[in-house]
Amino acid sequence: SIDPAINQKAKTAVNGLQKSIQNYFMEFTTERDKELVADFLISCSQQENVAIKSRRVYLIALTYLCRFVGASKSFDAITSKELSAFLNSMYKDQSQDPKQSWISTQRTMGLALLKFFKWLAYPSLTTQERRKLSKEQWPPVLRGFVLQRKKGALLQTPVTRKGIWDDKDVSVFLK
Repeated sequence: SIDPAINQKAKTAVNGLQKSIQNYFMEFTTERDKELVADFLISCSQQENVAIKSRRVYLIALTYLCRFVGASKSFDAITSKELSAFLNSMYKDQSQDPKQSWISTQRTMGLALLKFFKWLAYPSLTTQERRKLSKEQWPPVLRGFVLQRKKGALLQTPVTRKGIWDDKDVSVFLK
């Protein structure tokens, strides 16, 4: 960045992250976006003491969104259609992804973006106050915001059918 104040914020925001992840910060082309992301990450660290892994996820989600909409588009200008298109671009049908792993990816990215856009619209509110906002109070970019959920109880557990004991297994165990 040209502005030394933004550079300092960026260094503070990515402190502790892997160098390869820190480099994602350079993908934000506008000074405004660099400052927004730095302020958001710093705010998360100061207000909530989020873990480094969480800051990593937030930075990755914002970078991927930036790549998706085009580097010339600022976070302020992203529309709900663009955000939905980004989240829906992660979709894979059942034959490509039988365990529906794409849903976990979409939820991880989506929850990070939900948090960012609420913070962007209401930076003066506390984290708890932003969490309690009704959907009607969400900023326009989050209108229609929907994250998929995995279907079926079997998909919600790492246990496979082979891992479930039958009567023979139980009797061998009890002997």
